[in-house]
Amino acid sequence: MAHADTHEPTVVKLADPGAIDVPSGRNVTLHEVLSEPDGLYRARFVAPDLDVGAGDLDVLTDDAEALCAEVVLPLLDAAALDAARVVVSLSAEPVPFGVAAPEVAQTFESFRIGDEACIWEAF
Repeated sequence: MAHADTHEPTVVKLADPGAIDVPSGRNVTLHEVLSEPDGLYRARFVAPDLDVGAGDLDVLTDDAEALCAEVVLPLLDAAALDAARVVVSLSAEPVPFGVAAPEVAQTFESFRIGDEACIWEAF
């Protein structure tokens, strides 16, 4: 059933964060940041060596939390954008937003933003 009030995410142009360090040591690059209503931002990262099946979920969550706190929030702050929530995704390769790609390893973590910090939320 289609919802009459659908909204396509908007690509947000932010500064290039340069080299990104995450706790796992993975090679991670920022693919894009999308804005949705009510202060939701989707930060989409690419990690070519991502293997969700073999990875430790705690390590992936630690990487996502670091990306939220150390990359996404500073970029949004520099652009004077306020976030209420941030969804951080890691993908083994770029995938168009909203397109199912079961052959590509992907992980998603949601964070509520409070006191300028990323607070993990279970889906």
